[in-house]
Amino acid sequence: FGQMNILCTDKTGTITSGKLQFDAATDVDGQPSEKAHLYAFLNAKFQEAYPNPLDQAILEKPLGVADWQKQDEIPYDFERKRLSVRFSSGLLICKGACLQVLSICSYVERPNGAVVPIASCQAELTRWIEQQSEAGFRLLAIAYGEKLEEKDLILLGFLRFIDPIKADIASVVADLQKKGIRLKILTGDNRAVARYAAKALGLTDIGLMTGSDFQRSLIAKTDVFAEVSPAQKEKIILELRKAGNIVGYLGDGINDVSALHSADVSIAVDSGASAAKETADIVLLEKDLAVLKEGVEAGRYTFINTMKYVYMATSANFGNMFSMASFSLFLPFLPMLPIQVLLSNFCSDLPEMALASDRVDADAVLHPVKWDLPFIHRFMWVFGLLNSSCDFLTMGALLYWLKSNPEIFRAYWFYENVTTAALIVLVIRTRHLFWKSRPGKWVVAAVFGVVGGIFLLPFTPLGSLFALVPINFPFALFLVAVNLFFVGAVEIAKRFFFHKKIKMQ
Repeated sequence: FGQMNILCTDKTGTITSGKLQFDAATDVDGQPSEKAHLYAFLNAKFQEAYPNPLDQAILEKPLGVADWQKQDEIPYDFERKRLSVRFSSGLLICKGACLQVLSICSYVERPNGAVVPIASCQAELTRWIEQQSEAGFRLLAIAYGEKLEEKDLILLGFLRFIDPIKADIASVVADLQKKGIRLKILTGDNRAVARYAAKALGLTDIGLMTGSDFQRSLIAKTDVFAEVSPAQKEKIILELRKAGNIVGYLGDGINDVSALHSADVSIAVDSGASAAKETADIVLLEKDLAVLKEGVEAGRYTFINTMKYVYMATSANFGNMFSMASFSLFLPFLPMLPIQVLLSNFCSDLPEMALASDRVDADAVLHPVKWDLPFIHRFMWVFGLLNSSCDFLTMGALLYWLKSNPEIFRAYWFYENVTTAALIVLVIRTRHLFWKSRPGKWVVAAVFGVVGGIFLLPFTPLGSLFALVPINFPFALFLVAVNLFFVGAVEIAKRFFFHKKIKMQ
């Protein structure tokens, strides 16, 4: 989830309130029309194949239609984008997307009842539709005829709906962009409505593509896709993924299933269609981009803290393994007793486990985060060998300076092994200089609790169990020096590693 860098979403319910309101039924001149309202109500009331919010909004203003009897219907589909109902009287009422309905109309009913060829006012109708769409209204056209087919119908008027833009959506989209997530709108609405929504979001420099002029080569540069079919939504997502993006898709309808299935991160809404929820990776309780923004932040926080643990665990374990294997080649005794190895691992694990609750630098969540196995591999080698270099320095000091016996060698190497592993957590946990990044309280408690605790163990009954002896002053000074060396070396190496990684991104 935190890796997502492109989010594709429908307009309705995400960018808009999703509460469609039936504003008006008008004639072809844009004036209120009772006949257009009646025909729209009849079409919505008697159609059975495709329940939808538009019809529900129309039916909220009931009319008396008890005398009407349905004979047949031509159900809605995403290619025709219209729906027709035929009545026993022979009347056929068609309702749908404006351009698709106009394409099957040969005539227009004027406000005075006169029926004239549509060619006489085609340009005027197109201009009015464009003006209403640019104002943010969602339009359907209503037509009728005595035909058995959707052919040579009479355009009666238009149905106008309001779906207000959410008040805070522009700031939410801006926040997503700051976090490296590019929003792409995929809608079945016409280009003017889609452009209006994009402007409301503050997307002034956008590319816009419609389903009719669909071009794969322009998908990456386009932010708004209007008049697209479910199949085209799927193609858009697949093309974006093919270009190396991590693509999320938010949808809640049956027509979104194929797009949800194609996305890296598929997101549905609890109130959506069952098929969409079954396909989705994540089901939201509400259709709100603000919730997604918080989810992305939480995902990145979790991933970043997980990666801190991975960096620590792999490098520390590799360094310890390398040191232990190397020491065993030429030391005439065990470098560390098995019980001391177990205690060392336990003490090292405590600060690493506390990283799950660690604070995360604010700038670290501004970009998508990805699992990078080659980077982890390089990190393990470099920082593991740096860790091991401290072990070799300690071995040299114990053998050739302090002339330690096996018991003291094991105990003192245990102290060095645990202190370097614990203190270095404070350095590796951030890409910044460690004193400029505030760690979580449990991380601090675990680090200094472990460091302080191991030096108290020799004075307790557990000291003899783990074969530990009190530390002397010369080795205490050496231990401070070797930890300062390790912290400085890791700080330098860390800045090189993370700076190079950021440049590669």
